Amino acid sequence: MLFTITIKQENEKNWLAQVNELSGIAADGDTPEKATMKVQSLALEAVSKQPATDEPPVFYWRKDWGGKAHTVKVSPEPMQAPPNYRELEKRVVTSDGDGLWETWHGSGTSSSIACGFCGNSENNKQIYGNWGCSYPNGNSWDDSEIECGKCKKFTLTCEFQEG
Repeated sequence: MLFTITIKQENEKNWLAQVNELSGIAADGDTPEKATMKVQSLALEAVSKQPATDEPPVFYWRKDWGGKAHTVKVSPEPMQAPPNYRELEKRVVTSDGDGLWETWHGSGTSSSIACGFCGNSENNKQIYGNWGCSYPNGNSWDDSEIECGKCKKFTLTCEFQEG
């Protein structure tokens, strides 16, 4: 199940987040992140009351500004890291050898990237990374997946910058 969260700025001090696929599930906060965390909790509560499916809920939201896109997905299961990531070395790297891109996954390295679900930034482990730039257009990307040290959910953040 993929849930899309729409975030709107209501005024200078208030943001509203809504889950498009779940009627009536909305929350506000003084930052987009706080509104998003609140609405995810409400959505998970609503989903837990529905008949079970084999597919875990995944939350997706996106903010765009000045040619740069920031996308966040939250899931109870890893999204990019392989299922056996805990059994791997801390960091297994693949790259182009020219320094234009690198992908890695593994059992994890310490990360201060905040959890997209609960906001925690302590004891998190980065279990996937993918960064690079394309030549000659100069587009760049930086993707990271973390396992939260508090709620144990997985957050995949993707940033893309037009060249």
